[in-house]
Amino acid sequence: MFDIGSNSVRFVAYEGPPRAPIPIYNEKWPISLGDIVRHHGAIDDKSMAHLLAGIDRFISLASYMQVGTIKAVATAAIREAENGGDFIGAAADRGLMVDLLSGEEEAYVAAMGVLTCYPDAEGIVADLGGGSLEIARVSGGQVTGAMSLPFGTAKLTILSKSEWQDVAERLKSELGGRGPGGTLYMVGGTWRAVAHLHQYANAHPLRVLSRYRIAPKDIPGLLEDVSNSDLAASSPTVPTQRIPLMPAATRMLGLLNDIIRPKRNMSCPLGIREGLLLEELDSEARDGDPLLESARFAGQRLSRGRFDGDRLFDWMQPLFEALDEKDDARLRHAACLLADSAWHIHPDYRSSHALQIGLEGNFLGAGGRERAMIARALWSAYGDSNNNRNILSQLAKRKPLRRADKWGLAIRLGMRIDGGTGMALDNCQLRIDGDRLLLETPKGAEALRGEAIGHRLQKLARGIGKQAVFADRG
Repeated sequence: MFDIGSNSVRFVAYEGPPRAPIPIYNEKWPISLGDIVRHHGAIDDKSMAHLLAGIDRFISLASYMQVGTIKAVATAAIREAENGGDFIGAAADRGLMVDLLSGEEEAYVAAMGVLTCYPDAEGIVADLGGGSLEIARVSGGQVTGAMSLPFGTAKLTILSKSEWQDVAERLKSELGGRGPGGTLYMVGGTWRAVAHLHQYANAHPLRVLSRYRIAPKDIPGLLEDVSNSDLAASSPTVPTQRIPLMPAATRMLGLLNDIIRPKRNMSCPLGIREGLLLEELDSEARDGDPLLESARFAGQRLSRGRFDGDRLFDWMQPLFEALDEKDDARLRHAACLLADSAWHIHPDYRSSHALQIGLEGNFLGAGGRERAMIARALWSAYGDSNNNRNILSQLAKRKPLRRADKWGLAIRLGMRIDGGTGMALDNCQLRIDGDRLLLETPKGAEALRGEAIGHRLQKLARGIGKQAVFADRG
């Protein structure tokens, strides 16, 4: 994917499941096209040569990497440049066909990018780029009301006080009927930098931006933080080139909050690139769960060949489904898909490594709470050896972590029964009978009742307040 934007040209190569594309290479070619076009009306010769040099490099990279399908899009800066067509022609001469998105198309695919990460998204998507601000509504998996406004960061940073008032009036006119309530989804590199600074200023334990929220009441303090260049510069996750743009971006966020009145602001790490990929899928593929698709891909890549996380989940499900709270089954399923991911690590460090996989894995749509529960389940599945798990309590409350702990104990038992292959689980049933936890196996299948199995069954039974019992399956 080639993304020719107002602040840079970016090349991103993806692999993995179509519903949850995983970036395997990401490189940016810096060029401030938005500023260039704003000052000159066109791309000057020197800048055009630099722009095409970046295109040449990325075409070569795509060839070296044997990328199967290449898609290229250009947005506001090329739309506004008097010689934008010259660039598109020069790219075509190199074999790269560039699709010039209209403002409405850009808003639509940015909203599709939000749906890639959050299929349950309900609210307003705002994509703040260097040259424009794109707005759309998402609800029930659909995108409506896409529009583009000429308020990109390159323009906002030079506005006077009276010009900001004009921007506010234009926003009220265009957006006044789009609130209140719901979520404002923040898309774009500068808003990601603002969210990272908010994490840093509030000592948030994860750098992951998926489902990261900024309360509307936090915006005045956030504006002070982004205006503190020393604070921004000290953050390990705020790109230096974004720092000058952050005050204007935060001020725009404040205006949108005043007009739309969302319940929350949520950062989205995805945008138009992923939205374009989702748009190409059929309806059945779109319905896939991005968390489970990405967890399944990661689990298959890291696990042993015969491991079957879906079968493990199905085997455990009857034990927990009656007690599940919202989203529990989905998170438990993800933990099962990842359950064999630390087998290749030294035994003394497997639980620590599994915990890190749960927290830091490249999964779509999983925020801090969800990651903490997955991590806690994996930590328990590998024997809860001594390591620092205090981070989990900073991300999730005690009760959901205790539920996840029980999932891990069941995963640990299921993995021991047949070496993680799932081949014997169909013949074993795990169920509760009064105050007993029964592991029922076929008559004569003593091989499924070894000492290690009994030990893990007892530990799971203690975890759920039951007595462990082996029984014949009728």
